[in-house]
Amino acid sequence: MPLSRRSFVASAAATAAAVSSLAQAQSAGTVRLVVPSPGGGPLDVSARPLAEGYHKTSARTCIIDNRPGASGTIAIMETVRSKPDGSTLLYFTGSVTTYPALMKNAPFVVERDLVPVARISRSPGFALLVGGKTPYKSLAQLIDHAKANPGKVSCGTAGVGSTTHVAAALFAKAAGIELLYVPYKGSVFVDLISGIIDCTFVPPNVTLDHLRSGAMRGLGISDTKRYAKLPDMPTYAELGLSVADVPGWSGLWGPKGMSADVANRLFEEFAVAAKHPVFDALLQFDGSELALLGPAAFRDYANAEIRRYSTILPPLGIEIAS
Repeated sequence: MPLSRRSFVASAAATAAAVSSLAQAQSAGTVRLVVPSPGGGPLDVSARPLAEGYHKTSARTCIIDNRPGASGTIAIMETVRSKPDGSTLLYFTGSVTTYPALMKNAPFVVERDLVPVARISRSPGFALLVGGKTPYKSLAQLIDHAKANPGKVSCGTAGVGSTTHVAAALFAKAAGIELLYVPYKGSVFVDLISGIIDCTFVPPNVTLDHLRSGAMRGLGISDTKRYAKLPDMPTYAELGLSVADVPGWSGLWGPKGMSADVANRLFEEFAVAAKHPVFDALLQFDGSELALLGPAAFRDYANAEIRRYSTILPPLGIEIAS
């Protein structure tokens, strides 16, 4: 019987319970992963198998420290204030590279205050999802309706400046439409399925169950290739739209002052952990792929993304309050 996402979340939480207690934070050799999402969230669900894989392959305790809120700023600042000895790492998505373009007067500077350690995995691009009962059967139908009703097609996001918001705004700009953005503190999926909101933009791997059941429908995806788990969903490019992509990826960052030796050692250890069956099971389940980059290559990649976003994001007029 196929494993549901809910079952996978429960399984990941249960199997990682022994290594996720903050009471162990002072243990010798402990590594703490600071995660900017609550327990059970998409990033938390991938952090826990990674932590378990690290524990099994290095014999060191790896705990999860959930620090949600403030668009990730709480988790970032917790990391920045930590000792650069390798005992604390930030586990974050690619949205960290959008902050220099979106967050004015931020209490941190990504390039100065965070040390790239490892890019871990890559997810499918952001898909435009609608409820299964919606009248929109194609991307063209939604775009035509949005053009005829500017500002009335509602789009659920994870908040101002989130990657879901950025992906939606980039799509709207390319399609020449105006969307009504509705921020959510929790999941948008219940309201999407019930028809309270018209659409949302998320990597499709986070809601495969709903897409396969027909409760949701994917009209298009921003990736350069079709998503293997949903091969019938076309890319935006196939549909004639040139939409700047917001790549979905996860990575590890250390606090400023971390030495190259420590960063390289941690990369080598987590590269082994990411290949452990417990983390590979997550990748196989949701269709993500291992996309390892070491400290130097990860720094070059992240800095290139920061430069790219500094060009394409300001015209969107999005600003994250710091």
